[in-house]
Amino acid sequence: MPRICHHSGFTLIEMALVLVIIAFFTTLAVKHMGGSEMSAYGDADRLVADLRYAQFLAMTRSKNITVEIKSDGWTISDLSFADGVGSDDKRETEHGVTFPSGSRIKIEFSTPKGTVDSEKNIELKRGNKTVRLKIYQTGYVEIQ
Repeated sequence: MPRICHHSGFTLIEMALVLVIIAFFTTLAVKHMGGSEMSAYGDADRLVADLRYAQFLAMTRSKNITVEIKSDGWTISDLSFADGVGSDDKRETEHGVTFPSGSRIKIEFSTPKGTVDSEKNIELKRGNKTVRLKIYQTGYVEIQ
């Protein structure tokens, strides 16, 4: 008479279902944790990259380059962005990130050293999260 062995354990389907549930809740947790802070920092990083690009253009093209910041985005004078993204050479903020209402800041990088006339402070906001940028007279830009 053959013996029948009963092994206890999990089937492959049960394990896959548990992994799918874990992945779902992990995704929700990551989205909730990042939220407004990550969006504000993402736009701040893009602005810093574009400001450094404008400074580079001023130093290499022997032409003053202006970056104009408005409440919903920014533009680089007479030139497109380095990555080719942006309609009509305007970079728009994402996910509800704004600059303080009514703000209009012009930053002009002078040739040949890429300096600016005075230090500038810029704020990006999303909800209750604020990210601050500082542009020094040397043209150096940092996120504070």
